[in-house]
Amino acid sequence: MAYWYPVTSTIGGAAGSLDSIDGATLSDGDRAILITDTGVRFYRLDATSGAAESDPDVIAPDLTPGTKRWILVGTLGSGSGGGSSYYVEEGTPVTTESVVTAIKSWAFGENNTIWLDSSNTTDGLCAILSGELNEIINITYGRSVIGGGDNNQLKFAENCGIFSGYLNKIVGVSANQPYNCVIAGGQSNQIYCTNGGTDNSILGGDSNHVFDTSLGGNYSLVCGGQNNEVYGADFASILGGKDVYVRLHGQSAYSAGKFTDVGDCQYSTLMGRIITTDATQTEMFLDGSSAALVIYYPKVYRFTIEALAVQTGGTAGTAEDTAFWTINGAVKQSGTFVGTPQGTGTPAATDCDAAAAAWQFNVTAEASYIRFKATGEANKTIRWCFKISLVEIKRA
Repeated sequence: MAYWYPVTSTIGGAAGSLDSIDGATLSDGDRAILITDTGVRFYRLDATSGAAESDPDVIAPDLTPGTKRWILVGTLGSGSGGGSSYYVEEGTPVTTESVVTAIKSWAFGENNTIWLDSSNTTDGLCAILSGELNEIINITYGRSVIGGGDNNQLKFAENCGIFSGYLNKIVGVSANQPYNCVIAGGQSNQIYCTNGGTDNSILGGDSNHVFDTSLGGNYSLVCGGQNNEVYGADFASILGGKDVYVRLHGQSAYSAGKFTDVGDCQYSTLMGRIITTDATQTEMFLDGSSAALVIYYPKVYRFTIEALAVQTGGTAGTAEDTAFWTINGAVKQSGTFVGTPQGTGTPAATDCDAAAAAWQFNVTAEASYIRFKATGEANKTIRWCFKISLVEIKRA
């Protein structure tokens, strides 16, 4: 069992100094802590070192030293600038190779590394708090943390964190670093950014991934499960399950497994919106402006759509005039409906206020797309919203 020794100085032989502790009472792995006016030093007793004393890095006991040596393994808060380079590795002396080049940064545990590139001279603020073989590397602007675990890595990441687990990674490419991303735990989870993805999270599970692309990949979440993936989708979520694949704006999906490929048998929900002010047919999008519902891969979708339209202004009609639709159908990636979608066009008389009877909600299909189109009325400001629920099967 290792013991901790608080000391007030390194050498001199006086009571309270590190070298005043009799070597005969010390065991390999004992620790000592020295708090000074400028910082904190951590020492570990190496019973077989035999190194020459060199204050403050190597301290030999004055009594019964043998080959026992106190080895400096870390510092905190040294230097008048509010911090310097820090590295703590159990059982290994601090050397030029093992000290991290990170301003105001700390690494504890075993064989952990923090390394910032030469352009970072003022803004490291990184920490590895425990664990083994964890790395924070190549970060121009740091402010990132690994809380623990084993073989976790932050690379080209800013304001990011991995808090536990095994083989988890938050990785950027060159200047396109991820921002404000987190992996809470689990195994082999990865947030990978090639386009500066932001605010993505994986809370746990196994082999889950969030990838950003030029199409998107921000503000997305995987809560857990296994082998789930968000690819290039903003505001997307996977709350659990297995073998889920999400690629559309705001998509939320679930699956309990696959036939062959990830995402080839799953359930999804999405929403879209638009505002109309006249009787022109207007397309609705998942993000309100341009993100269409794309049918990736040779899939067939069984869909249920719930749509709602409410007048909010204008010189005609009455505020809160309302219409709603429930539409059912199925569509192939080729753009062919299976049968005819039921419930499109003008609302049923029982599904609208009288003044909204002329409004229309329509669904069309073309190769690789489902389109949603709203038709309002002149001089009426109408807000439109729909939710679509999809059961998806990939046919090959």
